[in-house]
Order: sequence, then structure tokens, then C-alpha cells
Amino acid sequence: MELPIDTEKLNIIAIGEASPVMVFGTNEPKKNKEGQLVFKLPVLIQGTGDRQDPTTTITYYGDKIDLPKGSRVSAKGLTLLTWALRGTNGAMRSGTTLRAKSVSAFNQRA
Repeated sequence: MELPIDTEKLNIIAIGEASPVMVFGTNEPKKNKEGQLVFKLPVLIQGTGDRQDPTTTITYYGDKIDLPKGSRVSAKGLTLLTWALRGTNGAMRSGTTLRAKSVSAFNQRA
């Protein structure tokens, strides 16, 4: 399931460097269906109403963005994606991923 997230009232802050996602068990960078590289950007999300602001990563496709830590980020088309897969031991695993169509510095167009 994929749920859209309204980012209008959120402040998304880069807290680390974007890093490429690797194909499991290899040193090969992962690509999407269009052949774009997949990256994860560690972020702090403010404005959620929680007592403590959550930290997480946002997955996006395209070119690696180079932002200084503490930079405000714009995540266009941000969604929460649920996933499930069978692990190597046969047990089912599940989780969620934040995914954006594009990520850029806040004052730039994504």
C-alpha cells in the first residue's frame, strides 16, 4: 500500500549524506525500472506534532544530492510505502519506507 504525505506543514532537514542503495548481497548500486540510481537521505522531520521529532530516511531516485547537514529539504511526491518479504530463514518481514519522486534543497524546485 502506498499512502501520500502532505509535506506542506513539515520541515524536513537533512541530517546526513545521501548514500546509494546497494542490491542485497552485492556491491552493485540498485536502480529503478527507468535505470535511475536509488539513494537514501537521512532526515529529521519537524512539525509532526510528536513530542520528539522523528529521524528516518527518504528513498529517492535520480542523481545524488549534495547538501550540507542542517539544510531544509523539499520532498516532492512523498509517500509512505508498506512492504513485506520473506527472509532467508523463511520468516516474513514487513516494514515501511518513505519514498519521494524527487528531493532537492528547499529553495530549489524538485
